[in-house]
Amino acid sequence: PDNSGVICDLYAEKDHRVKVFHKKNEGVSVARNIGLDNSTGAYICFIDSDDYIDPNLIYDNLNYATERDADVVCFNYVFDYVTHKQPSNEYKSSSTDISIITDFLNDKGSRAVWNKFYKRSIFAELRFPTKMTFAEDWYVLSSIYIYANKIVSIVKAYYFYDVTNQDSLMHKTNPRYEYFNFICKKHQLQLLETQLNQMLDQKEFWMTIVARNCFKTCLKAYHHNLYLNELSSSEKSKM
Repeated sequence: PDNSGVICDLYAEKDHRVKVFHKKNEGVSVARNIGLDNSTGAYICFIDSDDYIDPNLIYDNLNYATERDADVVCFNYVFDYVTHKQPSNEYKSSSTDISIITDFLNDKGSRAVWNKFYKRSIFAELRFPTKMTFAEDWYVLSSIYIYANKIVSIVKAYYFYDVTNQDSLMHKTNPRYEYFNFICKKHQLQLLETQLNQMLDQKEFWMTIVARNCFKTCLKAYHHNLYLNELSSSEKSKM
């Protein structure tokens, strides 16, 4: 309704590198998959419509990725509260691929796809699940981290996450949240069991972490279910 499509078409007329695809809204996963299906560059990054980025995000990360032949470059981000900005400081100069994956599997690291820069080849047979309304980022990142040959990080923050947007999933409550969280954990276990061919010495340690988190997620889902049973139909509809 804000003429975004028209504005995008005007950019496409001015610059042949801009490609515009018009379709009805079917969620972020479908939109990202269309982007992946039509991409032609060597690298991929994702930017959500309500956020903004450092102007040098692509230039700096492209140079960093090519210099180090990295499959994934992780970078820090900032929570933008309008009144103040809070840096994530998640990635340190001492961060390694093992520490990044360990934090991710232990639910400590970022589980978003937007604060990373990827080789497009890693998405060759990988797409976002379109039936998940939560945790689709986590699901895809699980595969990316297990498939990746080299993961590096940059301390600088390049992405600004708009926390004030009330339509953001960050502000939503959904009874199915723990279910999709569990699906991600199960997916991680399957990947570790069948796909991991790098850092095999970490495999048993990582599987222990994920199995423990699977149990914690099931326990949360059970307690969530008990709570829901105490709500009226009108109260449930507001969740």
